[in-house]
Amino acid sequence: MEYFKYMKDLLDEQGASHVKIFGGSGGVIIPAEMAELHAYGITRIYSPEDGAKMGLQGMINDMMRSMDGPSVDFDHLAYDRLGVDNKLTIARFISAVQEAGANDPDRLKKILGDLAPAVESKKHPGHRSHRHWRGGEILSDRRTDYPCPERSAGCDHCRDLVRPLPP
Repeated sequence: MEYFKYMKDLLDEQGASHVKIFGGSGGVIIPAEMAELHAYGITRIYSPEDGAKMGLQGMINDMMRSMDGPSVDFDHLAYDRLGVDNKLTIARFISAVQEAGANDPDRLKKILGDLAPAVESKKHPGHRSHRHWRGGEILSDRRTDYPCPERSAGCDHCRDLVRPLPP
């Protein structure tokens, strides 16, 4: 029982409170403890009775239904915390772009438009490859090595680079 609470606390501390936690008690966790875990924020602890009534496929279906829905809070994307050292923020942006790309082209355009200045404001020593941006629009989806052939086309991303990494 303490392990589930510990896992929930760790996820919350890392800003990942949206991650849902499921478990099977195998009869070790009594119903009162299951209720306590559910109140603590654990999504579901399955009892042996759940297994007998639902079967494995039923429990899987129940988990999938619980997780079906938007996984991204589009209104709270942290553009200011976006950086190579913040893997959680990068993961959230990847999920946001994927979800918006699949379901909401207008939201995707807004995210990319808001993302471009955040990316452009980052001073970095250059990359071996990158995408080319201008005014929030992707100039080229292919990746190129330096020197950047898009530089003369006015790639905003290339303009801000300090210098490329040595080979």
